[in-house]
Amino acid sequence: MLEQKTFTESDQQAFAKLSGDDNPMHVDAIAARRLLFGRPVVHGVHAICCALAAWLRTRPESVRLESLDVLFLKPMLVDEPVSC
Repeated sequence: MLEQKTFTESDQQAFAKLSGDDNPMHVDAIAARRLLFGRPVVHGVHAICCALAAWLRTRPESVRLESLDVLFLKPMLVDEPVSC
């Protein structure tokens, strides 16, 4: 395990502002109750950025990312710890 993180509502709001993705499933707890997972889920791109940052902290040398394939197997819920 590289790292454990708990994405908060504040993290979600900040990423939504940065990315322009303010989909209610990510940033609105009331609206998200009516959606597939019943609670806000972490932005996938935000999760990938955090995972890449954790991995890069383990690398002593420079790296160049040439491609990235991602498969999201289950949701990452806001305010619940996730590991990478």
